[in-house]
Amino acid sequence: METRLLGRTGEGLSAVGFGCMGLVGWYGTRDDGESRATLLEAVDRGMNHLDTAASYQAGENEKFVGSLIRERRDAVFLATKYGITRTAEGVLKIDNRPESIRASCEASLKRLGVERIDLFYLHRIDPTRTP
Repeated sequence: METRLLGRTGEGLSAVGFGCMGLVGWYGTRDDGESRATLLEAVDRGMNHLDTAASYQAGENEKFVGSLIRERRDAVFLATKYGITRTAEGVLKIDNRPESIRASCEASLKRLGVERIDLFYLHRIDPTRTP
């Protein structure tokens, strides 16, 4: 698998990343066996850049990905994001408040079951908070 350096970090990432959104039923029926086999095969073949989000299936995606990579944590570059949430009524909300970002990062660490996230970034930018 071809790799590329991430900026000046020295991190070598697979040129093709693995978007995890569809692993737990986003696009249809959930099939954990197929999703597990697909993700682990990708990692075995050198795809080390995995990308998930707090909003994918209300955190279930992060739990699933975390359960699969725990034994391979040093072999992957784990990215997750925050910024899209839902109100109690189910309405989509963009939230970039610093306190929400901090709380989301802590919650993602817990769901993923890891001590570090390699890249934590905004899923959407709140247009009401930009200068």
